[in-house]
Amino acid sequence: MKQIPQILVATLLLCSIAMPTLAEDPGSLPSPLREVGFEQRLGESISLDLPFVDSEGKSVLLADYFVADRPVVLALVYYECPVLCSMVLNGLV
Repeated sequence: MKQIPQILVATLLLCSIAMPTLAEDPGSLPSPLREVGFEQRLGESISLDLPFVDSEGKSVLLADYFVADRPVVLALVYYECPVLCSMVLNGLV
């Protein structure tokens, strides 16, 4: 019988800790994402002669990777960052 008040207090304590998390706006963005933006340019093309550096440090052109007449989604991201990059990559699928 003495355990019931202890269980009740523990349950109330856990609920009071969890409530602020549940009350958080699900549409709110993590702080690193609030400053991120993009400029949408639908239908525009970029030159395939643009130089980039590949993962091995070699200078390459976009034309080296893409076949003409095929659409391309180019996502300039890091693959090992804590928040933003994984959210961007997950949003591509």
